[in-house]
Amino acid sequence: GINAEYGSDFFLAKQNATCLDIDYDEMITELKKTDDFSGGRSWFAQTCQEFGYYQTTDSKNQPFGSLVPLKFYLQQCTDTFGFDMTSMPRVNFTNVNYGSDRPMGASRIWFVNGSVDQWSRLSVLKSLSPTLHAIVIAGGAHCSNMDIVNAADYPNVARAQSQISHQLGQWISEA
Repeated sequence: GINAEYGSDFFLAKQNATCLDIDYDEMITELKKTDDFSGGRSWFAQTCQEFGYYQTTDSKNQPFGSLVPLKFYLQQCTDTFGFDMTSMPRVNFTNVNYGSDRPMGASRIWFVNGSVDQWSRLSVLKSLSPTLHAIVIAGGAHCSNMDIVNAADYPNVARAQSQISHQLGQWISEA
């Protein structure tokens, strides 16, 4: 199965790198690019305005010191998009409007999570209906299902990809 190292190895391999660049100005420059359609920029904009999924070191109940406070992320939002971050993202509005972990009026959705995905607890983890499927990939990391994997190395991911592909094929044929 996939272990916790998969996440860092995956991203390093994608960039053909041995370490990740963590320069703040370079990060902001990359986030400002509007010709990158990978979804990172739009996801970050949603985080700034709607989700507030910041991983901070503000709590005293964590072992990482105080190197990444909430104000770091708020400044990123301002520097990247020019957003006025004097008020927090509209998390409650977003949850009410879209149904939180019980999406309203939705169908034909797969909620895919990995068991070692730090975001999985914010997702739908159990299927809600015949057209609202949830899967938790044992040993899977965040987004581990979104790339081509060697089935021998990552059988749980390959199995989930096959299952999802089959269902999507059925839905497309019904359309």
